[in-house]
Amino acid sequence: MDSMIRVKIENRKRPLHLACQTAVLIFALACACRADRKTMMGDNLGRPPKDWWQAMRDYHGHVGPWNVLGYRIGRRALQEFGEQWGAHTLDITCHTPLRTPYTCMADGLVVGTGNTIGRLDIRLAEVADRAAIRVAIRRIADGKTLVFAPHDTFLAKIEKVTPDTLDALAHECAALPDELLFTIQ
Repeated sequence: MDSMIRVKIENRKRPLHLACQTAVLIFALACACRADRKTMMGDNLGRPPKDWWQAMRDYHGHVGPWNVLGYRIGRRALQEFGEQWGAHTLDITCHTPLRTPYTCMADGLVVGTGNTIGRLDIRLAEVADRAAIRVAIRRIADGKTLVFAPHDTFLAKIEKVTPDTLDALAHECAALPDELLFTIQ
């Protein structure tokens, strides 16, 4: 009888022992993954890409005026708020028709700020037409919000982008002063 009790007690300890070992293993793996994540994510450690044009091409597949516009808005937002690229301190909502080329602005916002759609700090909100396109950017810490409204004349110009005009319009968007691309409210 005494040996029978001892076996039952040892069997109760075994699941607890395995649970502790499992917890330690999971913790160790989580730490290792976090360390790997830091090296795998490269530029997403609070530093903007060294060559944003190439980063846009790598991320989006090409560089066009819509993603350059998103990039420019994102960079200006970081400047206005005094925030770091990749810090995920901003909450961005891109109000746009949910079809290309309009939605390409969101990819420019990713490259420009380091925020991501997967982390839910960039979201798309559908609007009916070009006149309602806006990018609302809120600083999470204090709720301060800026609304970037692209100028309709510029949107009308890039709305008619073709494969032949893509590169020229992207370069034009990159070169124009912010004041000719959008207003900030």
